[in-house]
Amino acid sequence: MAAELWLDLTAIEEAFREILFCGLARHDDGAFFVSLPDTLKHNDPRSPNVVRAWPKALGLLLECDMKLELERQLAITAQRLPKAFGQESPT
Repeated sequence: MAAELWLDLTAIEEAFREILFCGLARHDDGAFFVSLPDTLKHNDPRSPNVVRAWPKALGLLLECDMKLELERQLAITAQRLPKAFGQESPT
């Protein structure tokens, strides 16, 4: 992340540790996966196109427990969206 943003690695590590400590994010080093577990609780997708893009985006992620949890969260979110979204289950 530091290299992508051209930021100091020490500063990124410190900020990331704080975010993890507060429970705002989780990570899996082996799968290079960072999750923001409460995002879907507070941010519904803005359009049906976002929901339709979920399966393709999931396909880019390495298999890990956190990916399975994300798939469950997306399925729950999809079920509670208005019918106008007309989406299929993301998993």
